[in-house]
Amino acid sequence: AWTGSVDQDAVRRRMLWGMVIVGAVSFIASLWLTRAAPPWAFFGLATRLWEFAAGGVLALFLADATRATRRAALLQGLGLGAIALALFLFDDVTPYPGVAALLPALGATAMLAGGHGHPSTRASVVLSHPALRWFGRHSYSWYLWHWPVVVVVAALQPDIGVWGRLAWSTAALGLAVLTHWSIEQPPRSRGGVARRV
Repeated sequence: AWTGSVDQDAVRRRMLWGMVIVGAVSFIASLWLTRAAPPWAFFGLATRLWEFAAGGVLALFLADATRATRRAALLQGLGLGAIALALFLFDDVTPYPGVAALLPALGATAMLAGGHGHPSTRASVVLSHPALRWFGRHSYSWYLWHWPVVVVVAALQPDIGVWGRLAWSTAALGLAVLTHWSIEQPPRSRGGVARRV
């Protein structure tokens, strides 16, 4: 049997370059398709991979990150500011994802980096509240469910209105909780590979 050791640094370098290359190609595709075919840019996996790649690159760097409270708080403040700018500046005519997606994506990355740097900043304490962590655990499933639910219902009932959309978004949250519990969690906890979150 093979008993050689694995060069962890070499593996990390290959992973880093792989994510950087995939992320760069994905971002370029996103820029192009945001102009040429916006729906494909928004819903296509290839044009959103750069956001996952950014998280992956961050995770590799955080493995060796040192903790500094001021720097962590500054990163989180900048991250929150970027997300708030996207919230208030973007509207129905903002070309998205494209360049516009950099603002919330980099804001979220800064928030994660700051939270890892020091978990006792004000932002970290607020975001670690059990209710917010619960929403965080289900947020991606909710994101995946809300589009088909809300879009299909809106197509069938064009006059659904804001409250109707909110009601169906809540129904999508219920589906997200169900699929998180029944589909996402079992592979994570099977055989003790990972603890249940």
